[in-house]
Amino acid sequence: MYRTLNLETWDQFIFYIPEWFKTYVFRGQADSDWKLETSFDRAKFDRTYENEISLFSKFKSGSLNYDLSFRPSGILEWFALMQHHGLPTRLLDFTTSPFIASYFAFEHYSSVEDLHQYSEKRVSIWAIEINTIKEQSRHYLPKKNFPQHFANMPKSFNFELYKFWGKKEADFVFNRNLEQFCFLCTPEFQNNRMINQKSVFLAVSRPDFFAYQQLSSMELEPNAIYKITLPITEAKKALRYLALMNINSETLFPSLDGLAKRIKTEKEIEFTNNVIYGIKFPKEYLSYSDLKHLEKETDF
Repeated sequence: MYRTLNLETWDQFIFYIPEWFKTYVFRGQADSDWKLETSFDRAKFDRTYENEISLFSKFKSGSLNYDLSFRPSGILEWFALMQHHGLPTRLLDFTTSPFIASYFAFEHYSSVEDLHQYSEKRVSIWAIEINTIKEQSRHYLPKKNFPQHFANMPKSFNFELYKFWGKKEADFVFNRNLEQFCFLCTPEFQNNRMINQKSVFLAVSRPDFFAYQQLSSMELEPNAIYKITLPITEAKKALRYLALMNINSETLFPSLDGLAKRIKTEKEIEFTNNVIYGIKFPKEYLSYSDLKHLEKETDF
């Protein structure tokens, strides 16, 4: 079960989402009809442990032919590297920034032709509450091996003090056939792309069940998962605003390819410095209850 929050303007998003969803991680998707699925979920072969092990073994062995700047030391770091190079894994990319997530939702709709062709569509920004996932997922680890996960959780939330699961926890789960659940993790080594994107992975405990199935099997609070949607017609305003925040393809994907895409996108959205024009600043903030009528509960 998750809650859907249908917003109609980019203005609503920038003023309310960062305030209401302070303890969440986010994922942007270009179509609000898409479910939460890993690249392994979408793979065109059987989603079995055997196939996962085969991909992992062949990639790890083949990588010896290349000069890697960093050699992964655990399964989580290998999976992150596989994900980076387009090989299916059971990791789902999230970010701690709602604005970076919204870029990934809107990035495909920068041209006028896109806006006309897909004018009826909506994008989605998924939001998952960190403390709830941590509270539920820690119970799948043995207390004697991971005592730090069973200490009293702090009442206040602070990203600087928070640690997502790392190598030891992820390797324990990835090596075992466990119950269905999800957890948030980050590899110890992160490349520039992951750092710039403020990356976090939502990982699933089993490769043979879809990510949304494993999320739905957990006993989560009603407000643990949201799907926030926006019309595609807000793409140009959103991309202009994000460009002003220095969120673009070049900063998120530091490379010549990222540079080229940034230049192309700026031309398509007719980028100018006057990017805030047209945003209506509200005279006063609405309370969450004021927009409660936009929210509804939905089954996965």
